[in-house]
Amino acid sequence: MSDPCGCRREPIVCPVQHCVLDNYFVENQDYIHPTHVSIRNHHLLNNFNYFPVTASEENNFQVQSYNMPQGELPEGFDWMGSMPQGAMGQMPEGMQMPQGMQMPQGMQMPQGMQMPQGMQMPQGMQMPQGMQMPQGMQMPQGMQMPQGM
Repeated sequence: MSDPCGCRREPIVCPVQHCVLDNYFVENQDYIHPTHVSIRNHHLLNNFNYFPVTASEENNFQVQSYNMPQGELPEGFDWMGSMPQGAMGQMPEGMQMPQGMQMPQGMQMPQGMQMPQGMQMPQGMQMPQGMQMPQGMQMPQGMQMPQGM
């Protein structure tokens, strides 16, 4: 700088002015706070009680048997008229003898009826005409099939 007089002046240095420039930075710090959650399920159970009732019935009989004099019949009952013709001494139609049982001698099976499996006719007895031996059954010793079978 120059002065009008031409003298030269030295600059005056003032004390340092202190200025603060602040910089701000954002940083993140993680904090972990553990939490446990318990779930409680509360149930209400309603019991519905039913009482079914059953009933049973029982009939008890006492039986008394009376032996009437031989030859006497109840009034108005015709037992001979209620039996099919020719049924005396023969099994009813469609009925079979129990397994292992034999027909009495001199008796015949009704027409169209077969002997049960495993059963034999008594010795000396013949099968009625038109009747066949069941499958797997054999004729007893000494017995013959009627002619024409």
